[in-house]
Amino acid sequence: MKILRGLTPRIFRYPPTPYFVEGVAPCDSGGIGLACTYAGGVDSEGITALKMAAGKYQPELAQGAAFAAKAQLRARNLTAHTQMACQVLCGMSAEAAAEITDIALQDLPTTSPAKLKGKPEDELPAYEVWRRRIQAQFRS
Repeated sequence: MKILRGLTPRIFRYPPTPYFVEGVAPCDSGGIGLACTYAGGVDSEGITALKMAAGKYQPELAQGAAFAAKAQLRARNLTAHTQMACQVLCGMSAEAAAEITDIALQDLPTTSPAKLKGKPEDELPAYEVWRRRIQAQFRS
């Protein structure tokens, strides 16, 4: 727990580079949320500290947690830790978070971005559209 408390402020304060928006990698936030939720080993206080350290990237953290919940439900090995992490990071059960990932798949573009025209999300790869749709469910 002490290690996590010292580490979380650093996780979300990368040195600014072209790949990190305002010193943070939003896509890394999703990966951190997935790892934290899937792997376990941290109590709710530690996960809350991680969420607070994420600041405006909490939706990305929640998206990663939802991915972890979906993976565990699909494999039929949902853990108590994943339930707890989803409550903290997503504000809902693991089942509800996993359902958000399924709903976000509806009408997902299947054509390569270069062939799509029209809507702004048509310029993005389908995976990125999916991630952003999930993240949008966790923005306040």
